[in-house]
Amino acid sequence: MNKNKIPHQYDQTMFDFLIQGLRELGGSASRDEITHKVADLLDLTEDERSFCESGKSNSLFPWRLSWTRWALDKADLIDGSQRGVWALSPKGWQTKQVDRRAVIKAKNEYMREAKKISQSSKNSDNKNDALPQDFQWKEDVISYMKNMNPYSFEILCRDLLRKLGLSEVEVTSKSNDGGIDGYGIVKIQGIVSFKLAFQCKRYKGIISSKDIQAFKGAITGMLDGRIEKSLFITTGVFSPQAKKEAEKLSIDLLDGESLVDKMADLKLGVKEKLVLDEDYFAKLKQL
Repeated sequence: MNKNKIPHQYDQTMFDFLIQGLRELGGSASRDEITHKVADLLDLTEDERSFCESGKSNSLFPWRLSWTRWALDKADLIDGSQRGVWALSPKGWQTKQVDRRAVIKAKNEYMREAKKISQSSKNSDNKNDALPQDFQWKEDVISYMKNMNPYSFEILCRDLLRKLGLSEVEVTSKSNDGGIDGYGIVKIQGIVSFKLAFQCKRYKGIISSKDIQAFKGAITGMLDGRIEKSLFITTGVFSPQAKKEAEKLSIDLLDGESLVDKMADLKLGVKEKLVLDEDYFAKLKQL
């Protein structure tokens, strides 16, 4: 595996390919869509796309690409106002080759201003002072979730599914239900309904295809096909092989970054100004 083949987040190639990829996708795309597109443009192998550095929980390439997007957003080439969607700004549409020096300048100016605001509002020893405010809340929420006890994380997932409109949502891990952490009822337009099984992995690494297969096996083995839909929720990331396996087995996936985006949309564990809601997590710790 050639780690050096993955460009730095502020490399000219990353800037240009991200703009090119969005243009080829029609100007906007989900995080997963554009990640796959830029990986294709870079001709990365499956191993290079999912490579994690020692001690890190996120794949290196998607992590770097997120920073690339963040920098281009500060230079007004990308519209990052809608969570989960990466879109070209009018200026981005007109750009064929990114002016790297201008992007770095805009990024540095933003960092300086953000640091001034942070220092003027409070003096703290935040270990992530160098982290842009855009990412700070996500890092906080994911960090909290990774350090929760498993049952509390399952209750969080139950709360999320309830807010998303599922009914009769229950967690089952305390009854040791063979790898299935909970169930719920999805009802469409108040008429059509189907039962969903979900698994929650409070995980610091990469979910493999074997984890997906084990979840499918638990559903098939214990419930004789009575589950119409299944959902795998994790604080980590899914390997490319896991995503392919999930697609083949009709299992829906929710990774760590998508999870916190949903939590922010629903104001679950995340306050209005996108900061960690410590009161909510404190209640979960008591369970």
